[in-house]
Amino acid sequence: LTEELTAKHMYTLRSQRKKAGLAHSTINHEIYLVSGALDWLADTQEVGVPNIRWKKLTLLPFKKKRHASREQLKEIYSAIHDPLYQDMAALLMQTGARPSEIRMLRWSQFSENEGTIRIERTKVEGSKHEEATLQLTELCINVLKRRYRNRRTDDWESEYVFQSKHARNQPVSTLHSIQSAINKVG
Repeated sequence: LTEELTAKHMYTLRSQRKKAGLAHSTINHEIYLVSGALDWLADTQEVGVPNIRWKKLTLLPFKKKRHASREQLKEIYSAIHDPLYQDMAALLMQTGARPSEIRMLRWSQFSENEGTIRIERTKVEGSKHEEATLQLTELCINVLKRRYRNRRTDDWESEYVFQSKHARNQPVSTLHSIQSAINKVG
């Protein structure tokens, strides 16, 4: 089978992965994985492998802007009209945590006495960094204390800091309001 593999197969795979919305870096990792596996087969198993120019298959990584100025952050915050999402944005901006980490934040992860939150780092599973403790700013502590004071204590009481308005004991499912504000500000 390895001898039947062609560059066209790899270009087709790359195209399908792009259409699926994967990041260029993820697609490149897959290309390197296939290339490495074929090299290993050629070296250790004496299997014939195709002569593919792997460098030509790789994609340029997206050039994402990874930070915003203080003024841009203020504009983004002002463009969010829902208080729930304003609170989420404040925590995102002040902690540097991933959106999913803030969206899924549970009350048990917040220590008011220590002024910290414990974040479960799902993207680094199996490493010594599976959990991080983030020191909170006064603004973040005040946001979390206010949210705790004002949380629902009826049938809709939730373990999540950012409770969905549509499902019991579930976190908000999207961050569209925040992303829309970011897009609006540019």
